Amino acid sequence: MLTTPSNSFSFVAFCLILPLLVLTAGTLSAQEITRGAWHRLADDLEIKRVVIKPETLFAPELLFVRTNLKNYRVGVVRAEAFGTSGSSVKQLCQKSKARLGINASFFDERGRALGLIVSQGNLFQGIHSGGETLTGVFQLTRAGVGIVQRREFRPEAAIEAVQAGPRLVTAGNAVRGLKNISSYSRRSGVCIDAKSRLLFYVSSGLVGIGIGQLQGVLLDPQIGCVNALNLDGGGSAQFFLSDRLPNAVPDIKEIDIQGSENIPVMLGLFMK
Repeated sequence: MLTTPSNSFSFVAFCLILPLLVLTAGTLSAQEITRGAWHRLADDLEIKRVVIKPETLFAPELLFVRTNLKNYRVGVVRAEAFGTSGSSVKQLCQKSKARLGINASFFDERGRALGLIVSQGNLFQGIHSGGETLTGVFQLTRAGVGIVQRREFRPEAAIEAVQAGPRLVTAGNAVRGLKNISSYSRRSGVCIDAKSRLLFYVSSGLVGIGIGQLQGVLLDPQIGCVNALNLDGGGSAQFFLSDRLPNAVPDIKEIDIQGSENIPVMLGLFMK
């Protein structure tokens, strides 16, 4: 559900202070600032921050977390499983014991999730076949994780699945013909790279990011998305990463990017 985000002071301060630090550092080129580097967080988890040019106080930033899924499994978490119609990603992580979480399904004005939901092999909602938004399905099958067009989804193979959209990248190419490609909003999503690694991403900043800009970042060689799916954005976009990770880097801190909306469904990472 797309709404105007209302973020905590700490998150707004983060968005404001980081570009100031970047601009006053004086040692990095614009290209290096934009691309950054991947940094190890813990076993099987890496993080990367990308600041969109030009680097200003209003520049959007994308946070990426990447995993090989060697130590983790991905799961669909429903707020209803914990007796509520909606919750924050952080609260759902704490209740489900997920180490990482990101908002997933779109939802209606009553907070009810839209589209396909499969969790632990159980089908809770069927595929939504109409419209130009919910065009993709993120799924986990015995073959691994994947992003498919909704008409290609096979329910008998799915262990975990959630429907969202639109798809942004397919077979290493930007999806063309998307509507409102230049409109700015906070974004969240998932992608899979050429090494079958799973990437979660969420944007911050005061004005958000356009779909066209986002596609450019996802296709950057240092991100390398082969398939990518947009999840719900605006006030729904939120992300949480626990500071309790096996063999984590020293002084690791939790990451809590908040949204203004409670959400009905999230994608979570769990220890195997």
